[in-house]
Amino acid sequence: MSAPEVVVVGGGFGGLEVCKRLTPAHRRGEIKLTLVDKENFFQFNPLLPEVATGAVETRHIVYPLRAFCAPRGIRFLRNKVRAVESDARKLVLHNGIELPYDHLVVAAGASTNYFGIPGAEVHAFPFKTLMDAIRLRAHVVEMWEQADQAADSDTRRRLLTFVVAGGGITGVEVCASLVEMFHRTMSRLYPNVPLSLVSVHLVEAGSRLLGGLHVEHAEVAARHLRTAGVAVVVHRKVTAVDRERVTLDDGAVIPAHTLVWTTGIRG
Repeated sequence: MSAPEVVVVGGGFGGLEVCKRLTPAHRRGEIKLTLVDKENFFQFNPLLPEVATGAVETRHIVYPLRAFCAPRGIRFLRNKVRAVESDARKLVLHNGIELPYDHLVVAAGASTNYFGIPGAEVHAFPFKTLMDAIRLRAHVVEMWEQADQAADSDTRRRLLTFVVAGGGITGVEVCASLVEMFHRTMSRLYPNVPLSLVSVHLVEAGSRLLGGLHVEHAEVAARHLRTAGVAVVVHRKVTAVDRERVTLDDGAVIPAHTLVWTTGIRG
């Protein structure tokens, strides 16, 4: 009787931990282990804000999944799962490839949740993947380039207004990284752009930042951000977004060309 086929979908923290725990059984021949992921690298998400602001290079937060799988004898497939046929116990992958399994572990992570807010999915910058961080950095640099050549202060101020929606760990970290980038790097590279025209806004729908952490720690983070110049707004939700403004539920409008979306996820 052949060993049962175990398939793990998702090469993130969850999927790799499952593979690590199952490796001894795989090496003993008790199971056959396959890992499937749409990328061929593991991404260390906690350092994404540093990638977006250039403090950390992209290669420092990724690790090849084949370098993880090969020494353990795990089969790796870089592919996307199109369907799960549970009755037939098989996955349907991209290009119609079928992958049978006896046991299936789904650790595919999550996607950005825009909560149906008008304009958010089109105009906001999501912040979950390596490409999200790279795109945000390129956009931020472009805003500074345009501000350097803008003819009036009002235009410069709109270009240099950055709004972050979501006061969780990611939102707080993005704000802190942006402020540090602006003061340490951009102000030196763009001496004709006054820092007084630059603003960072953090909008949180709840009563405080970092709702998952102890209240004292959240208060320290809020004080740090405010001291650094971040405008922290709580009890407010983004209700609409377009290319030039962010509208809040109290009717306030923030003229800005940049909205970073860190409000939540969905499976």
